[in-house]
Amino acid sequence: MVKPGVNIDVLFSLLDPEDPFEWDHENEPHLVGEPGMDREDVGDVWTDDPEFYEDDSEGSADWLMVGQVPGDAILVVPIAQAQYSGYAKVRPITIFIAPPHVADRYRQDKGWKQ
Repeated sequence: MVKPGVNIDVLFSLLDPEDPFEWDHENEPHLVGEPGMDREDVGDVWTDDPEFYEDDSEGSADWLMVGQVPGDAILVVPIAQAQYSGYAKVRPITIFIAPPHVADRYRQDKGWKQ
């Protein structure tokens, strides 16, 4: 799922820093992967200076946005290319707590000592 050495920072530098998400209202019921999570959690991941990884799973996401949110949880937001906004936005698909291998990669990339 997470490929080492993938650098997609250039692509994500094109996102609108104030409004980076294209919300898919038809997907809204599926946005929350974990009970109690919502759009605000997606915003918290964004403001954490997240790491971005290519998503090579079978789902509809192109990338994974991974970040730490208040309360210290590390969350994953699978995102796809925007349908209507060009490169200025991405479309969140869902949000969930990072599995151990993704959380470990995030910590490593952030320089956390294990």
